[in-house]
Amino acid sequence: MTRLLFYLLLFSLLYMLFRFLIGSLTGSKKKPPQGAEELVQDPHCLTYIPKSLALKKKRGGVLLYFCSEKCAKHYRVEKKKDG
Repeated sequence: MTRLLFYLLLFSLLYMLFRFLIGSLTGSKKKPPQGAEELVQDPHCLTYIPKSLALKKKRGGVLLYFCSEKCAKHYRVEKKKDG
């Protein structure tokens, strides 16, 4: 029984060593995602969306970003209620 455990441990170590050596030879390192984009938050529903996909509306001299026309409309109605 101890021989079996020894062989399993030895096999596991050799397997990890083999994967490490192959990975370092091929140069497969994790690279950051290409084209990462800034996220902006919708002030109504608090959803984060890519800046390029957001609807841009100017309110009181401030540029706001919305995920949809529906959220922009709800935000506008809420602001009118608040005064």
